[in-house]
Amino acid sequence: DDCEAAWNWLVDHAGERGIDPSRIAIGGESAGGGLTAMLTNRLHDKRDSGALQPAAQWMFCPMFDDRTAADRRLDDERHPLWNNRSNLVGWRSFLGTEPGSATVPEGSVPSRRDDLTGLAPAWIGSGTVDLFYEEDAAYARALADAGVNVTLDEVPGAPHAFEAISPAPVAKEYLARSEAWLAGKLGCQ
Repeated sequence: DDCEAAWNWLVDHAGERGIDPSRIAIGGESAGGGLTAMLTNRLHDKRDSGALQPAAQWMFCPMFDDRTAADRRLDDERHPLWNNRSNLVGWRSFLGTEPGSATVPEGSVPSRRDDLTGLAPAWIGSGTVDLFYEEDAAYARALADAGVNVTLDEVPGAPHAFEAISPAPVAKEYLARSEAWLAGKLGCQ
C-alpha cells in the first residue's frame, strides 16, 4: 500500500515536477525488487480503471518467492550477505504468516501470480551464488513465457547485492548494462 501511495503521489505531481509520466520506471534491490514486482502487478490489475502503468521494472537480486524461505534445506548453505535464515525472518515479518503456507495475502508474492501477461518490460539481475538466483531465473522464465519483454542478467559467482558493495570491474560492468537497458526503455539513448 505504501508503494502504491508513493506511485500515485508521483503520478499526480509529475507535471508540476517536470516528469513525463510515460517514462517512469519502478525499481529496487532485494526486497525492493520484490516490491517492484508487487506494485507492477497491482497497477496492471488496475489498468482498466485508468491506473498509469510503469514504463519498466528494474530489479536487482529481487525476492520473488516466499517458498525459498520455507525450504529448510537451504539453511546450511553459506550464502554471503543474505542467507535463508534471514530470508525466513524477512518473509515471515512481511507476510504475517509462515512462508510457504498454502495461502498468503493476495498479491504479496510475485512468484505465486498466475497471469503475468501484459506486464511492463523487466530487467532482472542476479548473481549465480545469490540465495534468490533460482527464483529470479524462474520468474524471468515465467515472464518470458507470458510474452513479457524480460532480460535476465546473470553474473557467475556473484553473491547477493554484490554491485552495491564491490568496486570490482564486474560490478561496474553489470551496473552499466542495467543502466543502458533502463535508458533504452525510457528513451534516453
